[in-house]
Amino acid sequence: MTGRDEALRAAPPNNWINQRNARVLVAVALLIKLALLVWNAAAYNNKPYDFHWHKSRAASAGLRVGAMEYNPPLYYLPALPFVEDIAKSEVKEGFTRGDLVELLRFTNLPYLFLFYICWIYLIIPKLIPSWTGASIASLVLLGFPGFQKLGVMTHPDNLLVGLSALGLACWLWFRKRRSRSGWRDWAEVAGFGLIVGFVGITRPFAAVPVFVLSLAGVIALARERGLFSWAFFSRAALLAVLVGTISLSWYVYRWNEIGTFKAGYNEAWVGPFREYRDDLDRLHYFTSFYFTDLLREPNLLNEAFGYNGRPKASNDMSNSFPTIAYSEFWGDQWLYFSSPKYRTEGKLWPKRVLFVVALLMLPMLGLRFVGGVFTTGRRLARGDPDADADADALMVLYFVLGVALYFYWLMGDALLPGANTPIKFIYNAHLVPVFVTVAFFKDLGPRQFNAWLAYGGVVFFAALPIAMFWPL
Repeated sequence: MTGRDEALRAAPPNNWINQRNARVLVAVALLIKLALLVWNAAAYNNKPYDFHWHKSRAASAGLRVGAMEYNPPLYYLPALPFVEDIAKSEVKEGFTRGDLVELLRFTNLPYLFLFYICWIYLIIPKLIPSWTGASIASLVLLGFPGFQKLGVMTHPDNLLVGLSALGLACWLWFRKRRSRSGWRDWAEVAGFGLIVGFVGITRPFAAVPVFVLSLAGVIALARERGLFSWAFFSRAALLAVLVGTISLSWYVYRWNEIGTFKAGYNEAWVGPFREYRDDLDRLHYFTSFYFTDLLREPNLLNEAFGYNGRPKASNDMSNSFPTIAYSEFWGDQWLYFSSPKYRTEGKLWPKRVLFVVALLMLPMLGLRFVGGVFTTGRRLARGDPDADADADALMVLYFVLGVALYFYWLMGDALLPGANTPIKFIYNAHLVPVFVTVAFFKDLGPRQFNAWLAYGGVVFFAALPIAMFWPL
C-alpha cells in the first residue's frame, strides 16, 4: 500500500484534511504559540499582576513565612542566589527586586513549554483515541490567548499548569506500564509520587490535581497488584507518604510558624467588601451577561463596569460573573497585557473582533462537555474491557472538583462585590485543557470535524493579536 493510499484510508472522503495534515496543522499552531511565549517574555515591559506583592516574594525566594505568604516557595526558589536576607526580603548588591521579577518571568517559559508539549502530544492523544477529536481538541486549546498572558505574569500558576500537565502525562504512562518486580518497580512508584508531591507545592489550588493524581495512582496499583495484597498496600503506602510529605510540607511548616493553614488577606482591601456580600443578588451575579457593553469597552475602564475599587452590591456589570469572566477569558479585563502602559487599553478592536468571533466557543464546548460526561458514564456502566473509561472519569472528576474549589473560594473570602478582581483566567488555567479534552470524548462526525476545524482556525487567528504583547 502506498503512502497516498494510507493517507486516504486515514481520512474519510468527507473530511477536509487527513490525519497527517492535521498533525502538521497542530504542530504549526503549537510553534506559533511557543514563539509568542518567547517573544512576550522578552518584549514585556508593563507591570504584571500584583507586582508589588510578587516582588516581595521574589526577594525572599518565597521562603519568608507570614499570613500573606500562603503560596509554597517552589516557584520563587530560582531567585534564591540573588537574595541577601530572606527575613527582610533584601536582594544582593547589583540587583533589584525588578530583576528578580524578570528572572521569574523567563522561568515561565519551560513551565508553559512543558504544559503545551504534555497536553498536545502525551495527554490528549491518549485520552481521545480518534485522531479527528484529538486534532480539534489540540487546535481549540491552542486558540486560547490566556496562556500567553499567564506567561508574562510572575505568578506560581505558571508552575501549576506545567507540573500538573507533567503529572497527568506520567499517570497515563504509569497506568499502562509493564508490570515488573524489584527495585525498578519501586523506583517508578517513587518517581510518580515525587512528581505528584511537587505539584502540591505550587499553589493551594493544586489540592485538586494532587488528590486526583493520587487516586489515579492507587487505582493503577490496585489493577496491577490486586486490591488485597501486600504488593499493592506497600506501594500505595509509599506513594501516599511521598505525596503527603512533599505536598503538605510548606503548609505544615507555615502552621507551625504562624499557627494557621489559611491564606491571609490584606484587611484594608478586603474588609470593606464584607458587609456587601449578603446584599449581593447571586442570581444576577451568575446569569447576567452585558455583551453589548463589553464590546463598547472590553476592560475594567468600561463606564458600565464602574470600577473604582470600592464595594457595591448593585445589579449591574460590576457584579456580573459571566461578563467579567468572558472579558478576562478571551481578553484582558484587568489590563495587565493590553498595553505597555499600566491599566491602559491598546487592543480595543482586536478584542472586539475576538469577542464576537469566540462568542459561541464556550457554549459549544459546554454542550460537548456534557456529551463527554454522558459518554464516560455509559462506558463505565458497560464496563468497557479496555478499562480506559476510568481514566476519562478521573478527568471529569478533576474538572468538577477544580471548578468547585474555585467557586468555594470565590464565594467566600474572595467575594468582592463591585470589584470582583479574583475573576481571573490565570486561576483556572490548569482546568482549561481538562475541560477541552472531556469535550471531545464524544466522537466527531465528518461534518462536525469540518465545522470545528473551520471555527477553531478562525478563533485561533482572531486571538493571535490578544496573545501577543505589543511593546509600542
